[in-house]
Amino acid sequence: MSGPVRRDYLADAGDWSRGVARRHIAVALCVVTGAHLLLLLRFPALPGQAPAPFATPAVSLDLAPPSFRVFAMTPAPDHAAPVQPSTAAPPTAKTPPAAPSPQPPQPAPDPTALATDMPPLDLTAEPVQVTPSPAQAPTGGPLATTPISASTCDLTQAMQAALQNDPAVRDELALIPRQARSVANAIQLWDGAWVDAGALGGPAIVDPLRAAIVAVVSQAPAGCHDQAVLGPRLFAIVDPRGTIVVALGSGLWKWSDLLAPPGAGVPAPPR
Repeated sequence: MSGPVRRDYLADAGDWSRGVARRHIAVALCVVTGAHLLLLLRFPALPGQAPAPFATPAVSLDLAPPSFRVFAMTPAPDHAAPVQPSTAAPPTAKTPPAAPSPQPPQPAPDPTALATDMPPLDLTAEPVQVTPSPAQAPTGGPLATTPISASTCDLTQAMQAALQNDPAVRDELALIPRQARSVANAIQLWDGAWVDAGALGGPAIVDPLRAAIVAVVSQAPAGCHDQAVLGPRLFAIVDPRGTIVVALGSGLWKWSDLLAPPGAGVPAPPR
């Protein structure tokens, strides 16, 4: 008895594979053939010319560095109206003022002229300034003598005229040292007592001055001797050699106090 028939499965698989491959190749050939036919129908060749092969476009690269152009910036035109030239005359230059001429230097004051040994004047009293008459000459000419009235007992004008009109008085005043005078060129001849003659240059200078003053008081009416006088009496004696002011008294005093001899003195007047 014969045995069972055994099939060769490997041989069957090989056959199946070869059949599948042949079918794939056939399908591919059909696809390629159809594609060629479509191309021929889509792009038919011209009569007498072979179809041109497919041209590949050429690509060129420019490796040169780029160039730059510089554009000049021009300003925009000015549309403003042109400026008309001025027809006015140019301003004239001012002449600078002339420099002032230098002043001559002033002489320095003499320090010794500021010193004085006379007693200070009473600045709290009311001074009576006696000015020369308008008729008096600038060089110290004579003054008109005013009679002393018994009702007023004003000895000031008579004393001024007596001192101004006496040449000996003016000569003696000019001899008084400058350091014995005040800054205002004044001397205090009597202030409760006659000033020391040595302070003004000696008795030869002071005695003529005292004699002229005593003579005026002695010639006054008796009733005027005890008349009270307030403040100093100032007498400006004008002379070409320089004006000197003679001061008599301060505070409250009387004309008769001037009749006391030198060195006697009188009680100090109340201030």
